[in-house]
Amino acid sequence: MVEKPDSRLIAGGRLGQALPFGILAAAGLILWTYWPQIPERFPTHFNARLEADAWSSKGLGTILFPLILGAATCALMALLARGIAGARRVHLEGEAAAVEVRRRRALGWLLLLVELEMALIFGLVALSPLARSPEESRTLVIVVLVLSFAGIFLLPLLLLTPTGRSLLAWNRSAEDVGTEERHWRWGLFYVNPDDPSWMVEKRVGIGYDLNWGHPKSKLLLLGLVAILLLALSPLLLF
Repeated sequence: MVEKPDSRLIAGGRLGQALPFGILAAAGLILWTYWPQIPERFPTHFNARLEADAWSSKGLGTILFPLILGAATCALMALLARGIAGARRVHLEGEAAAVEVRRRRALGWLLLLVELEMALIFGLVALSPLARSPEESRTLVIVVLVLSFAGIFLLPLLLLTPTGRSLLAWNRSAEDVGTEERHWRWGLFYVNPDDPSWMVEKRVGIGYDLNWGHPKSKLLLLGLVAILLLALSPLLLF
């Protein structure tokens, strides 16, 4: 039987989980308030010298696209967080159970921090048409770049901490993660349609693996593909 998501393992509770969407909604409210001030054409791409080299016309779709993409990305990550919180427990008592709970909490907070970072990035990109000068546009691009690279560089630093090291898995056996070896493909992909849990702990790496025999995992994959297609749609359509 699959456990319901444990609210104690969901980082920030309902308020914390709603915060990334609140950031995106706030950006949408600002755009709605200052809609008349958005120019008919605005920059959407900058070269290595931070000079605008691509432009878009003002329209509901072009303005709201970053917010829609950001909301879809955050929703996918929130679903992963709930999946981790509700995954089958491997250890039910003792120190091993306490370590497992701490690991899930740490992963939940890591996902929430990434969600917040993504919401800030997409929110700032959505607000970029309100920039009143090239200097403001360049400043906004710099802030977005700093936020983007901050996550890339902070993750290795996190893994140097005791909590970060506890997230790493190295050559765990199938039994260590509460599964059977016969359901693993090449030791990397877990496929068990009879397992009601759609997420299991990784044997190698950080976090949890999907149970590719579970319908929810396939739906999650479809959601990821949809987000990628949404992100690429400006290139595919124009």
